[in-house]
Amino acid sequence: MYKYIVLSLLYVIFPSTVFSQSIEDVLKDYDRGRIERVREMLPLLEARYYDQPEFLFLKAVFEEDGETAFAIYSEINENFPDDPIFERVLWRMCQYNYAKGLYVTCSEMVDRFLERFPDSDYTRNAMELRQNITDYLGEKEPQIEQEPVPDQPVFTIQVGAFASRTNARRQLSYYRRLGIYNSEIREQTVGERTLFKIWVGEFNSKDEAREAGEELKRRYRIPAVTIVQKNQ
Repeated sequence: MYKYIVLSLLYVIFPSTVFSQSIEDVLKDYDRGRIERVREMLPLLEARYYDQPEFLFLKAVFEEDGETAFAIYSEINENFPDDPIFERVLWRMCQYNYAKGLYVTCSEMVDRFLERFPDSDYTRNAMELRQNITDYLGEKEPQIEQEPVPDQPVFTIQVGAFASRTNARRQLSYYRRLGIYNSEIREQTVGERTLFKIWVGEFNSKDEAREAGEELKRRYRIPAVTIVQKNQ
C-alpha cells in the first residue's frame, strides 16, 4: 500500500517530468526496442495506470516468472477482450501454452487468434505454430482409452462474496495488485439470490487449503476466509 502512496505523491509533485509520457507512448518505446527505458518507466507509471490493460500487458512482459505473467495475461483476457492490446495478449498466451507443451490448448487458442485477428502482424507466425502442432500431434501414436478416473475433491479459498459483479471485480483487482494472481470470480445462484464469490487457488485437500488460507490472512490481512469444494 505504501508503494502506491509514494507513487501517487510522485505523480502530484512531478506531473510534467515523471509522468510526461502516456501509456501509449511507453508502448511505442517498447515497439521501438527501447526495453530498458520502458523497464525503468513501469514503476512510475503504476500509480496512474495500474488497472489499465496496456500497463498490465507491459508488466507481464517484464515479469520474470512465467506463471505469474500468464496469470496477468489471463486477467486481461477475462476483463479486456475488446481492448486493442488484446491481440498481443492472445498471441503471448498462444506462445506460453506452446512452450509449456500444452499443444491441444495452444492449437485451440491459435485457431481463436487467427479467427479474431486474420490480418495480424503475427498471422504468419500463428500459422507456422499451428502447423508445428499438427505435425507433432500427427506423429504421436494413438493412445489407448482408459476408464475414466472419478474426480478427486478440489478445494479453494473463498476470500469474499458480493451481490454486485462490479464490486467483486473491484476487489479482485485489488487482490491481484497485492500479488494474488491465482484468484477468480465465480458466480453462484442460491434460490433467487446471485452472489459473485472470489476464490483463490486450488488444493487437493481441505487441510492444505486451510493452511494456505491462514497464510493469506497473515500476509495480506484478509479478515476471514472460507474453505469450499470447487467440484461439488
